[in-house]
Amino acid sequence: MSLEFSGFSESSGSDDAGHTPVHRLILDNRQGTRMIFEASVGSQQSQVNNEVIIGRQGNFAVGIDDPGLHRRLLRIWGVQGKWFIHNVGTHIPVTLLLPAQSLWTEEHVTLPLAPGAELSLSAGTTTINFETQLRSYELTAEVISS
Repeated sequence: MSLEFSGFSESSGSDDAGHTPVHRLILDNRQGTRMIFEASVGSQQSQVNNEVIIGRQGNFAVGIDDPGLHRRLLRIWGVQGKWFIHNVGTHIPVTLLLPAQSLWTEEHVTLPLAPGAELSLSAGTTTINFETQLRSYELTAEVISS
């Protein structure tokens, strides 16, 4: 998939043509599946494709044949141009490798995301890791502000 970006101005809330800035989330399972989701700045309304559910029965399905993986493990959604991740599972911990700029450091930071926990995603690429008895999973979530 290719992305085309036009010049948006964060300070004005729109570009020269009056378009609302969009923050994109590119989710990749590192095995050939990649999806793009959008969250508009300044819109209270739910946008099409602004929520993703990761799990065996999610709209971003992983581990379909893995009975140890939750049907719904993670929920990622966009609100007001910001992206959030929530571990909606009951027993699988998730590890996030956050982009360096998210915590004002030059190194990536690893944070656990326990069942029930949620966190905002910063611009850049976050690596998402979790495992079951059958296998380990690694996804990337890239937040792009335009």
